[in-house]
Amino acid sequence: MNKNYTASIPLFLVILSAFGCGSGGGSNSVNLKVFHALTNAQSIDFLLNGEREVDNLGDWLMSDWLSFEEGTKRIEVEVEGLLTPVIDTNVSFSVEQKYTVYVVGTVAEPSIFVQRDSLNDGPQSGELFRLRIVDLSVQNNLYDVYLLPKSSVFSTGFQIGSA
Repeated sequence: MNKNYTASIPLFLVILSAFGCGSGGGSNSVNLKVFHALTNAQSIDFLLNGEREVDNLGDWLMSDWLSFEEGTKRIEVEVEGLLTPVIDTNVSFSVEQKYTVYVVGTVAEPSIFVQRDSLNDGPQSGELFRLRIVDLSVQNNLYDVYLLPKSSVFSTGFQIGSA
């Protein structure tokens, strides 16, 4: 039995937009975006080596590109009203790479998922687009993803159903 999950459509669209045009910084820097999927937190702040890089990022939104030097960086995620960061960890970043940091889970059990993005994630010759789907659910449900013709259920041309 399939169920449609229209609530997943905004997440899908945001993730698809993560691979759109634009880049940060110069050729010797690391480029990073932050995606806020932390359940029960309206907004988050993202700190890199103690410096507030993203302030008040709304839930299910993605930051602009951040650009910084390669190496191991301290990542902190703060939630309004809490005295200590919900995430405080170190992550290594390689030069001339792009990353997306997904802040996921709940405020009580937060985590980050760091995805390295290829510098050539855009469509290659003969391709219309490339698509990456990331499951950020706090539940352990399995989902099937269907790409359907535009004339089908949703005018956007895709349907997400439960297995």
